[in-house]
Amino acid sequence: MTLNLTTRWSRVVPCVVLIGVMVPGLRAEQTATIIQSGTAFEVLHAAPGVQSQPPATLADKTLVAWTSPANLEQQGGGVLSLMNGERFDALVLGEKQRGTWMAGSDFFKRTQADQTTCPLEQSQPGQFVQMAVVYAGNHITLYRNGRRYSDYDAGSQEVFGSDTDILIYHEGTYYMYYLAGPGGRWDAHELATSTDGVHWKEHGVMVKPREGVSWIGTGHIWESPDFDTSRKWVMNYSEWFGDKQDILFVTSTDLLNWTKVDEKFRFVQDVRWYKEKGRWDCIDTLRRPDGSLYGYFTADPDPAKVSYRPCGFGFAESKDGITWTALPPVEGDMNGEFGGIQKIGDKYYILISQGLVATGDKPEGPFHAQQKNPNAFGEGSDIYFPRFFHNAPGGPLVNHFYQNGTVHAAPLKAIEVDRQGILRLKWWNNNDKLKATPLDASLADPGAGYAASLRMLGTMFDKRHTYVIEGTLTEPAGPVPTGRSHGIFLDRGNGQGQYLLMACDGVRFAEVKSDGSELKVLSTSSRGMDLGTPLKFRLLIKDDMLELYVNDYLMNTKRVQYNGQIGLMGADDTRAFQDIKVWQSH
Repeated sequence: MTLNLTTRWSRVVPCVVLIGVMVPGLRAEQTATIIQSGTAFEVLHAAPGVQSQPPATLADKTLVAWTSPANLEQQGGGVLSLMNGERFDALVLGEKQRGTWMAGSDFFKRTQADQTTCPLEQSQPGQFVQMAVVYAGNHITLYRNGRRYSDYDAGSQEVFGSDTDILIYHEGTYYMYYLAGPGGRWDAHELATSTDGVHWKEHGVMVKPREGVSWIGTGHIWESPDFDTSRKWVMNYSEWFGDKQDILFVTSTDLLNWTKVDEKFRFVQDVRWYKEKGRWDCIDTLRRPDGSLYGYFTADPDPAKVSYRPCGFGFAESKDGITWTALPPVEGDMNGEFGGIQKIGDKYYILISQGLVATGDKPEGPFHAQQKNPNAFGEGSDIYFPRFFHNAPGGPLVNHFYQNGTVHAAPLKAIEVDRQGILRLKWWNNNDKLKATPLDASLADPGAGYAASLRMLGTMFDKRHTYVIEGTLTEPAGPVPTGRSHGIFLDRGNGQGQYLLMACDGVRFAEVKSDGSELKVLSTSSRGMDLGTPLKFRLLIKDDMLELYVNDYLMNTKRVQYNGQIGLMGADDTRAFQDIKVWQSH
């Protein structure tokens, strides 16, 4: 099994609830139909990831599905959905009231508020029922096996365009759990699964907090020490209740259905070493030789109660993965929200907040910042909460999400540790699956108002899609940017642009006029190594999120601004850039 990872440009948006997939345990026969004005198109015996092309627009419509709920107690099972960005209409079971069918929608805008008069679903596992949702203007009617189930007037009608996704559930291998909730109020843990770690499907809510909780925090997942016999997984999460934060636990034997552990196992601040009402969140674990666990988590050590310089996070131990005892904080110089810990070779590596890396020779510490490549994501990165995906096939990976905008899960990163023990992030080979459709990679003179050395790619990049651009820079600049600096130009329009200058010592992110003047370097990403020559680069971009890899090493993770045009500065010299290729992902 693989779990607890984030990847690709999968939407992990705080306000997303149940976008277009079925919760595990809710099975659907292989026919799902959407009807518009008497004309139907079907998703019939579709291979995973294959989608039928909808009409240009969908307004009045009917969603029809044959379903067999395997678990009537599940909360928020989306059978069939239409999605356009954050807007969706869906057939859903049990989100507002368990066992009750409803028309799901973004923020419940078109969902029936009072469902107390709706019949509860009584079907047995393996017994299929036909459910239909009819949208006629603002009026919505649900039918169960051809009989009217409920109807009401919604406040609005959603019209879907030709880029709407139609999704049905299929079993996955990788598991990604993440926080979700409207307006920054994190109020649920949701799940997405994947068969390749690249393309993801969302399943909806797995864990909800108790009443009165302001917000919940994220966590990690681990095998219980008796996993060989119990087959039990443990996940932790936090609840901010009143004026303090505690850690709680849920367990599962299938990674799909989770049960809350008794409140008596709530893990609270130990005031012998930690602040009484400080942070207390997100345990990641290391298995000890005797099978018990060490835990590392976000916390606030109290400097008045610790005689040495502690790392700014918590430390604990457990014999069963559920009953935890706090320990004194480990010694070291790292502070911030704890991301994760991983043993690689003979060393222990930790990730903190926006990508800081520290190492230790023992799990008990001390932990100190890497002397080289202290931030694995680079200066000025727009990422948060990097974590180790411990049990990925082929060895551990790193996952994270993008902040400072709509929150997305990012592509998984591979790990390299060199002979000096320095950890760096690299392109994960599975991400080559993003290179689905080849596009125009020709270069053309952009014309008046642009630098003479600039050539624009023939593809106009649609921000709704994911693109991969690859090439080789055969004559990179030296360590210091010069007038002949080569790099990737992102056109912002109105004579403005952003610029990634590639050199043997790293990549500089800058603002520049489209004519090449007024260059202003904003940040420099160096990996503490000579990248050599030539430089093989790979740029991954979707919406405003950009990742740049040079010779397979991750150099930049940025939110950028551009108008859909991308060019290569220095491409007037045909020898400088070679083997340019462009792909669009599905």
